[in-house]
Amino acid sequence: MKRSVALVVSALIFTILVAGCIGQEPASEVGKTPPKTPKTPSPIPSQTPPPTPTPTPLPGITATPIVLPAFVETDKASYLPDEEMKITVTLQNSLADQITISPFPPEVIVEGEFGPLKVFPAGSKEVRLKPGQSISFNISLDLKESKATPGSYRIMLGIMKVESGIDRLIGFSRFGKSVVVRYPQGALSRTLELNLSEGDVILKKIEFSPEKSEFYVQTAMVVPEIEGAPLPLPTPPDDLVAYSAELVVDGEAYRIKPYGYKPNDNWMVIFVADPLPSDAKMLELVVRNFKSSGVWRFNVSLQ
Repeated sequence: MKRSVALVVSALIFTILVAGCIGQEPASEVGKTPPKTPKTPSPIPSQTPPPTPTPTPLPGITATPIVLPAFVETDKASYLPDEEMKITVTLQNSLADQITISPFPPEVIVEGEFGPLKVFPAGSKEVRLKPGQSISFNISLDLKESKATPGSYRIMLGIMKVESGIDRLIGFSRFGKSVVVRYPQGALSRTLELNLSEGDVILKKIEFSPEKSEFYVQTAMVVPEIEGAPLPLPTPPDDLVAYSAELVVDGEAYRIKPYGYKPNDNWMVIFVADPLPSDAKMLELVVRNFKSSGVWRFNVSLQ
């Protein structure tokens, strides 16, 4: 009887112990907080990108104009004052497109150091040139009738309107050609180093050629000193225009005008005049300054 009661009690204790173990977590997990289920992140609202700034337009760049060849030819390189000058002008289309030229023929200017000698007016026609095609016209100039004096002359073309399929500025070369009207006996062609002083003005030298005569006259106007690194040449002062000149050769007046300015220790005025004949004997150069009322006279023997 006692043995049966002991067995029952033992079985009861075992049942309690097993039930306790089943309801209890393992020792290694005791005291731990069970993991939380991660929350799904809310989607980030998309942002509208900032507007792209409109770039500031660059200043307009003018395309390089297309220059078509224009040929100016004369029957001779030099003429006597009583001869006739024959001029041939040729315009050529060097593009891959057809062009239209107006007016045709264009204006032709024969110009010397002292202005136009003759202007041939433009025509009223319009011509078309295919790619590679040329067109020519001829004119004649009576030098005696035009009262041409010896010297250098340039033959240039007036402005023409040129149209083609190319969206660019097109024109013809206007540089033309230079010719010389010469003396029958020839022109002086040499340089005279003079350094003739008349007070504060000095006739430094004269350069003679078949094209022109150049007189280098040093004034009393001092060129300011430039210190340090080389700089661009100084700008001629406005007062230099107060200087003018008169030229008489063997009793005959010749045209002369200021041609340029050159800095030395003092400012120099370069005067240009027509060429002189090779048999010229004596010249007188009179330099004036209308601001100071100064007058300086230079007499030079040419023999």
